[in-house]
Amino acid sequence: MDKKILTTMLVGATLLATNLGSVNSFADVVSSTENQVNTHDRVATNSRTLIGIAKGTLEGMMTPYIEGVPGTGSLTLHYHSEDFGFVDGDEAALTIKLPKEFKYAASVPSFISGISGKISVTGILGMGAEEKITAANCEIYADRLIIKAPSSFWIGSGGVDAHITIDYGQLLAQYPQLPIADAPAGYQVITQLKYAGAMWDIIHDPIIGTNDDTIYTDEHSAIL
Repeated sequence: MDKKILTTMLVGATLLATNLGSVNSFADVVSSTENQVNTHDRVATNSRTLIGIAKGTLEGMMTPYIEGVPGTGSLTLHYHSEDFGFVDGDEAALTIKLPKEFKYAASVPSFISGISGKISVTGILGMGAEEKITAANCEIYADRLIIKAPSSFWIGSGGVDAHITIDYGQLLAQYPQLPIADAPAGYQVITQLKYAGAMWDIIHDPIIGTNDDTIYTDEHSAIL
């Protein structure tokens, strides 16, 4: 059965059966803890979201760091999601689980200054919004990077695109003793895309497919 026809059936059945509504924030997307729910000034109210079919893909490459050589020491990622369903003014968060070997480097406060790129959403009639990745829409932890996507509106199909460069070489130039261990199987990077959804919403995840993806870099050493 055609994906769009199947999605239309799923959307119609869900609308008749439920009245999905959520008032949520970017913090709620990435954490369900109660102490992070009081940021309603950052959310689209009365948002309604149902993802019937989802497909997320991640590509990337690593340029190992070579001491004294400019432009080395970077991890470049390209993420794309294609979803079928509807999103009515909702926000999404793209979580990038960093390789575990980067936990010491990512713990340094200046690590975030080496992150750049852009994130965009595709909306109704192919229209959408694009934002640069900055400290205003990005959070960094020792094990993950969380990027807030612009709010979007679409019925039928839409998605999120992100192009990210993590320049860890500039950090190693400042702190050459920072360890980044080798990864014999390649460095693992996992992406997860979640739309905001209230705890009482019936459907939180895509019905068919997933917006998540995992890659392993061809490079096994981040430092040469």
